[in-house]
Amino acid sequence: MKMVVTGATSGLGRNMAEAFLVEGHSVLALGRNKDSGRALETLGAEFLQGNIEDREYLRRALRGQEMVIHCAAHTSPWGPWDEFERANIQGTRNVVDACLDTGVERLIHISTPSIYFSGQPAELIEEDDPLPEPLTHYARSKKIAEDVVTEAVDKHGLPAILLRPRAIYGRYDRSILPRVLRVMRRGFFPLPSGGTAKIDITATQNVVHAARLCLTADRSCFGRAYNITNGEPMAVRDLMELVSQELQIKTRLFRAPYPLLDTYARGVEILSQITGQEPPFTRYSMSLLGVTQTLSLERARRELEYIPQVSTIEGLKAFSEWWRS
Repeated sequence: MKMVVTGATSGLGRNMAEAFLVEGHSVLALGRNKDSGRALETLGAEFLQGNIEDREYLRRALRGQEMVIHCAAHTSPWGPWDEFERANIQGTRNVVDACLDTGVERLIHISTPSIYFSGQPAELIEEDDPLPEPLTHYARSKKIAEDVVTEAVDKHGLPAILLRPRAIYGRYDRSILPRVLRVMRRGFFPLPSGGTAKIDITATQNVVHAARLCLTADRSCFGRAYNITNGEPMAVRDLMELVSQELQIKTRLFRAPYPLLDTYARGVEILSQITGQEPPFTRYSMSLLGVTQTLSLERARRELEYIPQVSTIEGLKAFSEWWRS
């Protein structure tokens, strides 16, 4: 297949590009990082540096292509709204328009389960469950981006499928685990509610596998969203112990009252607004570790025949090998 991967110089996108190159597909990698782009070129990809906020850049890139995997996004837990609006909403609108203009055969849009989070415990969340008011700029922008995609499916027949992978980690991850490790290296890691909350995470290999299934999925899947995880809900304390052991970081996991951590996070956020630097953790990140949230994979299993290929510990080992190197 001839395919385009947006955000191919970021964590998930780079894993996507490399995996499909190994399988013999023609891959055009889009992204901003020259060094990562050159690394992909050595593996056989074509690299076109640019920004998805540039409509003409996208039209030029997608011309003559068959498949598009849209991984590019602004995923920071912190920052002004306009950064999320430009990258996640306008960027997605540009991708959708370019797909329609050039007649690509299929678009795989990478979204997020952050749109589900309300701050209240919830287990086995399904894709069509009622959505709460988004708690972050990231969640709000990604929900609007989903609406852009599904509207194009309904009104213009865009052949698109949406994936909602939870907490992606693996090789090239610069987001989730590195933030956890920065806190651990201080010698202690606070566990809201004692680390008893259960959460899902997703190894990059499993997201790649889900995207692979979408490339040949039945047309009845167009416009549908699918939860993707490792299928192994885990208590936060158990997960942090695995991370500490696998990365060989000595840290003390200690129980901390959730209200105290929430108050502390508020103070850190206020300080960050003054300094302009990203806070080490936020009220939102504390709530993610302190409130149970697990996802149902029933729809993905039934309609995509999705079965996780990599376990949580296998994904951690892959990240650890890359991180040490």
